Amino acid sequence: MCRLIKRILGCLIPARAIVGGPLREVEYGEGHQLADEELFIGADTKAFMKSTALPVSAEKKIFQSVRRFYEAVLQKMFSSFPLDHPLLKDMKVLDPAARLNITPGTVERLGALFPQLHLSEDRLREELIDYQVTDSKQLPQEDKIDRFWGLVGKDVRFSELPRLMKALLCIPHSNASSERVFSMVRKIVTENRMSLDNSTVCALLSCKINHSGPAHKYTPSKKVLKDAKSATNLYNRSVNAREPHE
Repeated sequence: MCRLIKRILGCLIPARAIVGGPLREVEYGEGHQLADEELFIGADTKAFMKSTALPVSAEKKIFQSVRRFYEAVLQKMFSSFPLDHPLLKDMKVLDPAARLNITPGTVERLGALFPQLHLSEDRLREELIDYQVTDSKQLPQEDKIDRFWGLVGKDVRFSELPRLMKALLCIPHSNASSERVFSMVRKIVTENRMSLDNSTVCALLSCKINHSGPAHKYTPSKKVLKDAKSATNLYNRSVNAREPHE
């Protein structure tokens, strides 16, 4: 999120104005922007402007439109992105390189978000101290955060802390996964299949989610085939029981 904002800012203002301070305090209005020849407009736009004899007024209008576009995008980002959300600030605990900057209060706040884990506050505090004072060479040498905490969880010294970190890693970054499920449902429940039962929709959706390949390449296991045959027999018996006897 912050990286995306910095990338957009870098298209409009000098890089030195972006680093070294809070993002919200970066000035990107008129007087702080790059000159026209330095403004990022894309290779295709540059080629078009070079190959076409545009009047100076037209070129100025193009650059002005690009500036207004970047400004509008940045305004939308700063107003919509939860840059000041305390959870996002506390999520730095996941970074092994920042472990010495973690405060006990941060871990307590995060632990309170997951009451279902039934974490021991005292044990969590002890493990945090042990984690912070452990030499970095004795910790897992793993760059991927999820694998790092998975390996930490195998250490007998740590039980509560890795559970909390794994729970934090499960927090979705966006609603994209939910939107994909809704899209799948729309493809299943079409205009010609509006009478599908909810249980049938759930079953089809489960198959779609758990098998990403083409349907004709799916090879069901023996258990799936057995369960399908049992379900078919039960269904046929129920249908026959409802039919009037001749």
